[in-house]
Amino acid sequence: LSRGLGDVYKRQIHGRASTCANLSAATRCIISYERNRIDEARELLAKRQNNRQTSAPQPMIWATLCRARLDLLQDSAEAALALLDRQKSYFRSLGLDRGAIYLGAEQVRILLVGGQVQAAKTAMEQLEAIALPLADACGFAGEIPIVIGLARARLDLALGDGDAALRGAEAL
Repeated sequence: LSRGLGDVYKRQIHGRASTCANLSAATRCIISYERNRIDEARELLAKRQNNRQTSAPQPMIWATLCRARLDLLQDSAEAALALLDRQKSYFRSLGLDRGAIYLGAEQVRILLVGGQVQAAKTAMEQLEAIALPLADACGFAGEIPIVIGLARARLDLALGDGDAALRGAEAL
């Protein structure tokens, strides 16, 4: 996304710390990351540190996922996992289990990429424990079984059980 007149106008009218600027920053960060504009994504997060703490749930999830992926890319898996663990605890303390599920699923993905299958199994068990009371949820929480299913399928594939992964994917 190029910085055009629309961005300048928004900053002049609403200010850099406005709700609009903060809400759009998480989305812009994800887009920048996906377009391989890593420095731009990092800059967007640096200017909006509070997005991971004081925004609406979805932008907080996106900002945290983007920051973790940047940490994984530019720092280490340990840094990304530590961030996800801290933020997952924060989401749980707020009663935002959907956010904790997204972050836990990202932990499983990172652990599997790093070949830490046993740690990924443990993380998956924790995820499933969080998700158990939410299995029949609707609305935004209706995403939880899907996110859990995708994490489970990744783990099944890493364990060499393609059939279980396929059954899980078909159930989604």
